[in-house]
Amino acid sequence: MLALLISAIGGIVGGYIMYFATGKKFNPIIGVAGVSCVPTTAKVVQKIASAANPSAIILPQALGANISGVITSAIIAGVYITLLR
Repeated sequence: MLALLISAIGGIVGGYIMYFATGKKFNPIIGVAGVSCVPTTAKVVQKIASAANPSAIILPQALGANISGVITSAIIAGVYITLLR
């Protein structure tokens, strides 16, 4: 639970960095979907966005961030295994 919380906080911070870096064209809650809990976090992000704006459909972008989180986790796991031998 702690790891998920820390990842979610990191996703929000990363989302806000992208939000300000792109001139407010990026939805910062998509950063939470980068946590590799497929598809749970993407669904949560879509539900939050729908609550704020019922016509918002950000599920495809959230799933893209979700899959990127899974790929990144696999790469980092491979690096850890390589370095720990």
